[in-house]
Amino acid sequence: MRGTADDLTLDHGDLCPEPSGIGGGGVAGGAPTNDDKAHGHGEKASVRTIDQRGGPMKTMFSSRRNPRGLAALLAMTLGLGIVLQVSAPPSGAGFLGPGPGAFAVTYGRTAPTDVEASWASRGIITVTRTSRGNYTIVAPAVTGQGNPQLTVLGPGAPLPLCSVVSTSNANPGTKVKVRCWSAATGKTRDAGFTLLYTSIRNPLAGNHYSVLTTNKSNRSHTPTNQFRAEPGAAPLRVTRLARGAYTVIIPNESFPNKGILFVSATGSSQRYCNLADWFLSGSDINARVDCYSRTGARADSRFTLTATVADIFGDTSPNALSLLRNAGASYDSTWTEISGNYHWSGASGTDATRNEFQPGRSTIVGDNLWSDPSPAVFTMVSGFGSNFRCSPGVTQTDSVSGDATFEVQCFTPAGYPVNASYTLGAVVKSFAF
Repeated sequence: MRGTADDLTLDHGDLCPEPSGIGGGGVAGGAPTNDDKAHGHGEKASVRTIDQRGGPMKTMFSSRRNPRGLAALLAMTLGLGIVLQVSAPPSGAGFLGPGPGAFAVTYGRTAPTDVEASWASRGIITVTRTSRGNYTIVAPAVTGQGNPQLTVLGPGAPLPLCSVVSTSNANPGTKVKVRCWSAATGKTRDAGFTLLYTSIRNPLAGNHYSVLTTNKSNRSHTPTNQFRAEPGAAPLRVTRLARGAYTVIIPNESFPNKGILFVSATGSSQRYCNLADWFLSGSDINARVDCYSRTGARADSRFTLTATVADIFGDTSPNALSLLRNAGASYDSTWTEISGNYHWSGASGTDATRNEFQPGRSTIVGDNLWSDPSPAVFTMVSGFGSNFRCSPGVTQTDSVSGDATFEVQCFTPAGYPVNASYTLGAVVKSFAF
């Protein structure tokens, strides 16, 4: 299946040419600089890298989390950037992650998190920083056209912008290029992000739906790069309503818990997209998406939309949650249960709770999600309902209570904290023995 020149698919080619000497995680010559140093620490199989401002970017992989004793296989110094190569244990080793038709990776170059900053879900994933704000992710084990869902990690206000600018065939596997910019200046800058890539050739489980828009200005079209859980079901349709406003129709579908949706802008135009609403309209799910320029003005954009009725990997993991968090009129310290519609938790009999503890920041507590003292967490966040931007903050886990606490921070386009609604998807993974 071949896309058009405007498609963001495996067939259109790269929009972000690689510097000479870098190709699919290859090694370029050149002396290391202070921006590109990486230090390996042997016995605990950990990697500690240094960002361009000299601060540590924590990337910890202990033997507790990898039955082979080494989840971070390589952190080598390059003249143009840092290569992080991370792997998952073999099938059957108790690993929790997306199926063979997808991969998820967290790149935490400046991620404000107290868990390991980079991990991969399936096989060996190579993350290469080719230049300031430009990253290439190669997943040899995942092939076929696919849909990337990206969440920026920050830190800072206003939050940086990050987008998938191209996907292509890595021979073997898939290559995804990500570019990040300063929201204040529009210049490329380094940032952390999470990326979930779903191949439509070998997709995720039956609770997962995804669509990638193929033309940002068509009034109505049916993207070819999409996946529906039910084989043979009618395809998803995208309609442009006005500048920066779109509707995605999932025909003949009614999610039992109303579903949980995520959206992210794609391409190199410095855009971001939020969910405006989604609802049942007749026999269809109608999802509204609004897109904006870097400065917050309405703007047309390509985007990818992901919907699930369970966890964000399309599965029903006991160590995961997905939910829509509705913001109150003001922040306070009251714990409020999140249950019923627009919510799913894999921990049977428990609900997530939220605690708004200061303007623009809230915490979601997932009860009994995990008991491992040092798990890794994959998160996705999308703004909901208005023009603002949200990002995951610090994640904490408690091995005694089994709770996992997810911080989310939201800001206006100008960078002011705002009490906001958002969707959150999180999966806690570990290595079982």
